[in-house]
Amino acid sequence: MKYAPIGPSAYINNVWREYGLGYHFALAQMCQASHYLLQYKTMHTYGGFIIIDNGAAEPEEERITFFEVCKHATAIRADEVVVPDILRDGPSSTKLTIDKAHLIPPNHRMIVPQGKDATDTLKSLIEIANHVDFASIGIPKHLEKDGQRVAFLKLLISTGFLDTCHIHLLGCYKNPFKEIAEAMKVWPHIRGFDTAAPWSYAQEEVPLDFGAQEGRIPSADFSAAVDPIHLDNNMFLMLEQVRMMNNDM
Repeated sequence: MKYAPIGPSAYINNVWREYGLGYHFALAQMCQASHYLLQYKTMHTYGGFIIIDNGAAEPEEERITFFEVCKHATAIRADEVVVPDILRDGPSSTKLTIDKAHLIPPNHRMIVPQGKDATDTLKSLIEIANHVDFASIGIPKHLEKDGQRVAFLKLLISTGFLDTCHIHLLGCYKNPFKEIAEAMKVWPHIRGFDTAAPWSYAQEEVPLDFGAQEGRIPSADFSAAVDPIHLDNNMFLMLEQVRMMNNDM
C-alpha cells in the first residue's frame, strides 16, 4: 500500500523531496494556486502517480466545478481523476457519476460509489459499472465511521470487482493505523490511501500514534502555524507504520 500525504504546498513539496514518495493526491480547490499546480506537474515529470480529487468532501463554498477539475487534471497530467460524487447519497451520486464520467478517459477514472452503508454502496457501484468503465474505486471515508469500509471491501471480494480494479482509501476517519491495518487484512493489494492526519495532529501538538487513539482526526487547517518537529515526527510515524504493514503482508 502507498501513502499520499495531504497538506499545504510547502509541506507536500518538502515531504516529496525528503522521502521520495511517488504517490500523490491533489486537492482540486488548491490547484487554483499556480505554485500548488506546478509542484504536482513536477512530481509527475519525475514519475509520480497523481490523483486529483473532485472536492466532494470539501465545504460547499470551497468547491470548484468539474470543468475546472478537468482543466487542472490536464495541466498536471493527472493519472486519475475522481469522478463527481455526492457523499452518502447513493441514488443521486450514482446518477451524477454516470453523467459526468464521459469527461474523463476510462483508464483515468476513479469512481466513488456512495451510500449509507456497505450494501447501499455496493448497489451504487454495480449501477455505475453497468454504464461506465473505470480504472479504480475510491472508498469514501464516511464508511469508516460505522465500520462499513471493511464490510464493503469484503463485498468487493465476493463480487469480483477486485479482479479488475485498483482500490484507494479516501482518507481516514479516526485512527489511521488501525483503519489501514484492518483494510489490508481483508485485501492486502489495496493500492493506496490519502490522509492529512500527520498535519492535523501536528497542529494540535500531539504525536500521531497518541492522537489517533483520542477521537476523530482533527480538521486540517493548512493556514495554521505548525511545529516542524511535531510534523516531522508524525510523518515518520506514518511512513514507518505503512512500511511495517507492507512488510507483514
